[in-house]
Amino acid sequence: MKNSVSIKIPNSLEYYPIVHYALMELTKAFSNEDIKKLDIALKELITNSIQHAYKDRDGLIQVEYHLFLHGIRIDVIDRGIPMSSHIIKKEENRGLGKISKLMDKFKYNNLGTQGKKFTIIKYSSQSIVHEAKTTKQNMISQNGSQEQLRIRPFQAGDEGGISRLIYENYGLSYVKDMFYYPSKILEHHGTKFYSFVVENYQEIVGHFAFVLSEESNIAEVGIAVVSPKFQGRGLMNRMFDRLLAKAKILKLHALYGEAIMYHVYSQKSNLKHNFYETALEIGKLVNTVKLTGNTLANMEKRGSVLIGYKLLEVVKKELFIPKCYEDKIIEIYNHCADIEYRVSTEIVESEHTHIHYLFEPYHNVATIIIDRYNKTDFYHAFHHVLDQLQAKHCDMIYADINMEKISKIDEVVEVLNHSLFFFSGVLLLKYHEQDYLHMQYKHSEHIGQENIVCYSDFCKSLLAYVVEDEKRVRELNGYSHTFCER
Repeated sequence: MKNSVSIKIPNSLEYYPIVHYALMELTKAFSNEDIKKLDIALKELITNSIQHAYKDRDGLIQVEYHLFLHGIRIDVIDRGIPMSSHIIKKEENRGLGKISKLMDKFKYNNLGTQGKKFTIIKYSSQSIVHEAKTTKQNMISQNGSQEQLRIRPFQAGDEGGISRLIYENYGLSYVKDMFYYPSKILEHHGTKFYSFVVENYQEIVGHFAFVLSEESNIAEVGIAVVSPKFQGRGLMNRMFDRLLAKAKILKLHALYGEAIMYHVYSQKSNLKHNFYETALEIGKLVNTVKLTGNTLANMEKRGSVLIGYKLLEVVKKELFIPKCYEDKIIEIYNHCADIEYRVSTEIVESEHTHIHYLFEPYHNVATIIIDRYNKTDFYHAFHHVLDQLQAKHCDMIYADINMEKISKIDEVVEVLNHSLFFFSGVLLLKYHEQDYLHMQYKHSEHIGQENIVCYSDFCKSLLAYVVEDEKRVRELNGYSHTFCER
């Protein structure tokens, strides 16, 4: 049952059966006596508009039904001849006058150039709309408008509305294509992701989720969308608060977010919820992603993301830090108030190199993961993987170097620098709750510069460092320019 229904009819009683049918469908929970009274009152209001508002000319009459917890409100609106409220008082026992005796409330409003509105209200002894109990925090009513926005956890039946909402904001360009399949949303909620929605009279107008990592006890926040007509009301932040509470219940160690750099609001939202910015990935987003109303998203260049973490408990780390990036890495860790760390000088020998990669076909990017290092076989193992990814024509190739297991991390970084990999940042608890140095390699010239926008001073500093390190690495290898000079 819909909580709000609106019908427009021409000013003729031959259309009243349509109005009557809607009334019968919406008042099934009322007593027969109350339904009869509502029918008499509503027909009287329609007749009045036909006879007095438009007289001998055509016009439209709008009938709005609004169900609430213990009753119904019906508004009858026309744009016909104005009338005085004194007429209603004179007709006490006939016409409009008798409606007051049939209804619990009867009001008349002159809307000026918008016409006039008659309102009738009838209460019922039982609940008409069955709703879950809500707190003040999760129910937002808009004064003067027919909106009732409720934030709640995902439930079966929401999946279709979520897919429509993704399409409304991104068309068919959204990177997590699972959310275009309602059946997949329903199947995987509670196992692969958890989400909250904003509901307005059974319409899904907002969605926010976190996706569980398969590699670590952390999750990525995302799939955050609000219908354009409901944006600017703080709904995203309210859903964000609910997600944080759910993450703590699930005892996740951290949440992380990849804030799109041409969508500054996502950066602001992460900062508002005390996320620490730790890495900047150049060219991560494919250039086919489109975002309604965002001109930077519509550029024919790949977009970049800013990675931030929200730690849900105090983390203690013992790290190996490469000398060439030592100052910046320490700055990043000092920036993260919930991390206690110390730099290790212990030498840990590994018998073999352990290296593998992950390929993301939609983004056309790949990540090389380096968990163990042995000098005798690392160079060949690394270049074997790199050659494979270059042959796939990946636009961006990233490298994650384990900072908790690889004591000779300077040697690993040196090999990567000579292969045109430059600094990106640090990834916290990324795989098996361990921290990784994140580096990046450009394999495309279609990387956007104008669509890299920083909101915070820390982001600006990190971007400047990334750009300078790319320049250093390219000069180290005999190149005189960088794609990302600004």
